[in-house]
Amino acid sequence: MQEDSKDIDIIKEDETPLEELKNVDIITANEDDSNAINIIKLEEVHREHIKKFTCLNENEEFEGFKSKKIRKFKRYSREIDKFFQEEALVEQSKFLNTTHLFFVDCKLVGFISLCADSIRLNIDERNNEEVPYLNIPAIKIARLAIDAEYQRQGYGKLLMNFAVKTAFELRNSLGVKFLTVDCYEHRKKYYEEVFGFKENGVQRENRQPDSPLSLRLNIDEYLSNLDI
Repeated sequence: MQEDSKDIDIIKEDETPLEELKNVDIITANEDDSNAINIIKLEEVHREHIKKFTCLNENEEFEGFKSKKIRKFKRYSREIDKFFQEEALVEQSKFLNTTHLFFVDCKLVGFISLCADSIRLNIDERNNEEVPYLNIPAIKIARLAIDAEYQRQGYGKLLMNFAVKTAFELRNSLGVKFLTVDCYEHRKKYYEEVFGFKENGVQRENRQPDSPLSLRLNIDEYLSNLDI
């Protein structure tokens, strides 16, 4: 694989009905282009766009979970909405993370927030990943959400590809080995089976059972599984 990110198109055709996305570069100039997919950094001018956004799908089925946990999961979705609408711009202004909006045909479909991170691996993980250090540099997916109207259509995969491409391009300036995400248990299977994330052996000290789990994705392994 060449180390020139300009030669890499990591937008992979999905199994879901998204034929119109094939061979489309998702990183374009602005959301004003009709019939286009655009990812744009969040700015003040987007406040009106994000007011109506919600990732809470009232019809989502949480198979295998009891009603008490389902209520918690829905609360988590409301917290994501609150972050997006009230906190994302503030945190971005303080350089805590950067949020990007995902538009399809000028409609806000989702968003992703990224920040710098590092993770600690145990001895077995370091051997398996072939890394010599205890703490490994990473990019963290602080938030990733798709509007309820557009869920289960493959858009989450495009945002993940954007995160991977961002991390890959950063390698021209600094070391990045993994993508990380703090994931609640009802999303864990999705991240593991769809993208190949692995649960970290070292979790946050005093972590509660219903707190998020730290997962990691080896960027090189992910890229090697794409048809590029």
